[in-house]
Amino acid sequence: MMDDTIRLLLETDANAESRRSAAVAEGQQLIQDAKQAAAAHSEAMSHHTKDLIFEIEETERTEYEEKYRALLAEYESKTTELTHRFDEQHEVLLADLMEKVLKRAEHSYGN
Repeated sequence: MMDDTIRLLLETDANAESRRSAAVAEGQQLIQDAKQAAAAHSEAMSHHTKDLIFEIEETERTEYEEKYRALLAEYESKTTELTHRFDEQHEVLLADLMEKVLKRAEHSYGN
């Protein structure tokens, strides 16, 4: 009877050690799986962030280029308009300026 009790205790102890070892192994596997999942998630988030940054940069670049083209077109339009106005009026303005200069010279040196 004592031998049976000892044998039963040893079997129970062996079963408990086997279950403990299995639980430790399962726990280690769960930790390893969680680490791998976290690394994969981190990598995915890194790629996602890079993609978002690229999209934002492209959007900003496109908006900048559109604004630049609009400003350049406005500049060219105004330059063309002012050049045209100058071409139309420069003879009149030059004659008016010469007349004023001559009148001042006559007034200054004529007295």
